[in-house]
This record gives sequence, structure tokens and C-alpha cells, in this order.
Amino acid sequence: MSSEFRPRMARDSARIIAALQEDHQMRRFNYGTPHDVRLRTALASDGLHHLLGRTLLSPEVHQLHANKLAQRYLKQLVQVERSVQRQQQDLSRINKQYGMIVNPRAITAHDWFRSVTVRHGLEVLDVTRALKQIRALKDQLRTVIEGCRGLWCLGTVEVEVVSFTMMRRRTDRSDSEGRKLALCDSLEKRLPKRDQGMPVYFLIHFHGIVEATRPGRIADFERQLKLVWKHDPRQVQVRPLPKVLNGKLRTPRESLIDMARSITKGGNDWINKKPSLRYKLTFESDRLGTEDVSGQKTSRRNLMFQGEQKEGREDPLAMTPSEICALARAVDGMMGMTRQRDGYVVSARSKKRKLAATESCALNGAIAA
Repeated sequence: MSSEFRPRMARDSARIIAALQEDHQMRRFNYGTPHDVRLRTALASDGLHHLLGRTLLSPEVHQLHANKLAQRYLKQLVQVERSVQRQQQDLSRINKQYGMIVNPRAITAHDWFRSVTVRHGLEVLDVTRALKQIRALKDQLRTVIEGCRGLWCLGTVEVEVVSFTMMRRRTDRSDSEGRKLALCDSLEKRLPKRDQGMPVYFLIHFHGIVEATRPGRIADFERQLKLVWKHDPRQVQVRPLPKVLNGKLRTPRESLIDMARSITKGGNDWINKKPSLRYKLTFESDRLGTEDVSGQKTSRRNLMFQGEQKEGREDPLAMTPSEICALARAVDGMMGMTRQRDGYVVSARSKKRKLAATESCALNGAIAA
């Protein structure tokens, strides 16, 4: 009896410890738990201490990468503003020679930029498979951009953990919540049968800025994107940068900086201009660059969904430690696709961007129309 007692106790203890660890991995954080505490606790629970302070999920890393991306956007903005100034000067000369044809001030830097979202697909929480999809998304985006004319594009790939359980639990859904659930349901059908019906998935997508030398080229770019991502019409979204925020005029500089901050968080939610390890029930692009009121409305709807918010009470929209670890590994993997650890960035431009003199006149005419 004694010879069997110790091995049996060891086996029982191992099973108990494994069960406790599994329970901890699936337990959600409480309201009021700070972001860094959620991240640190989750990584420690799976022995991933080395990822703390290494990925976009860490605030200090996110800030560094957001600043770098913003500088790249602002560098492009300077070039656009110079081109706009030259066009305005050309129009002024034409107006003096032939009479008023078009107001030079009608041409602005805002008109050259668009925000772009491409929702590539769902994947189970398998990092190897997710990274394969990320590479495919980056390659396809570059191919489309390089095949168009007069385009410059810079953006990032994000990996979001989406909860079908939470999205389906809502009955009084907003328009954005309904569209997100419908798209995710549609994308789920593209997965192999064995991978369907999971409670959570990775949603792999792209957010970025495209700049074009003439308006028609944006439309052509959008058409080309929809030829590749054609499974669902909600996969591709191209929008102008907002010119007004909370009733105040908004400069392209402000919009580009905000975009850089938002799309370098790696995934998931973005609340009060800070990353949050919680599920998003809506499309993020519906809130990118929009008025702050929209975020407040979303927060109120979340409270209605969750019940009364109280510190110390479990947050049903909080990602579990297991999901946070999967996200951290995926973000670390795509960052590591380059030596500079910016493998999540997609940067591409058309093979031919220069405007001939005749094309410049055509641009002026298009804007005037």
C-alpha cells in the first residue's frame, strides 16, 4: 500500500494543479483591473514572462511604435502639402490668364488621403496558422497596391480576439454590432468544418492610410481590393479622413497621428485613446477618426450589456488570460517577421507614381468638377 501511495498522491496533485491552472486561464478579470496587471498576470500564468515589455500590447512598446508610424505619416503629409501648394499656384496663374475657373482653396491635403480597412478572415487561436494568414494578407495587399497607379499606402496588420459568445448574447444590437456579427458569421463559413463553432477566433485585418495623386485612383484601388476580398461586401472599407471632430475643424495631421496611435495596439479594444484587453462588439473602423461621442455611446451600450459596472465584479467583456497569451504570441510572431520588429507594418506604393503635366491638369479638372 505504501509503495503505491506516494505515486498516486503525486498523480492526483498534478491533476489538481493542472485543473487549477486551467481554471485560472479561463477566468475573466474584474472591472477596474489595470491593463498592465491583466497583461502581466496572463503572461505569468503561461510562463511567457519574456513577452512582457516586448510586444505592442505593452504600453511603452505601443507608444514607441505609434510615434514611429506617426512620423512616417507626417513625412508623407509634408510631401502632399507641397504638391497641393504647387497645384494651388498653378490654378492661380490659370485663373489670372483665363478668368476664374476653380477656387485654388478647393484643393486640400485632406482630399489626397483615405483610411482603408481590409478584414482578411478568421482563424482559430493557433499562432502558426494565424501567422500564415498574416503573411498572405501582407503579400496580397502589396500586390494590389503595386498593380494600381499613383498610390502610396502605409498601415498595420492587427490580430483581434473576437468572441462569438458575447456578440451573439446581445439582442438589442447597434448597426455596427449587427454588421460585425454578420461578417464574422460569414467568414466562419469559410473555415474547415472542424474549425467552425468555436466560441472565440482571431480576426485578422488591416488598417491603414492610402494617398493617391488623383481621386479616380482611390476608386480603382477600392475596386481592386474588392476583387481579392470578395467573400463579403463588409470586408473592404475605404473612407475619407474626417474634417470635423466634435464640431471643430480637424487637420490631416491630427487625423494621421490618431490613426497611428490606434492601429499600433496589436488588438483588441481602444478606449479613451488607450489599448484595452477586452472584446470589441463593434467594428473599430466605425470609430476610427470619428467623434468622441461615438466611443461614449459604445461604452454606454457595453454597460447595458454588462449590467452595473462595479470594481471587484467580473467583467464579461474581459479577455481571459489564455486568450491574452494567444494574442501576445501572435503579435510577437508578426512583429518578429522583420529584424526591426515592425513585421506587422505594410508599406507599399505603385510602380508608377509620377504625374505627367497632362495628368496634373486632369486632376485639377476632376477636383473642379
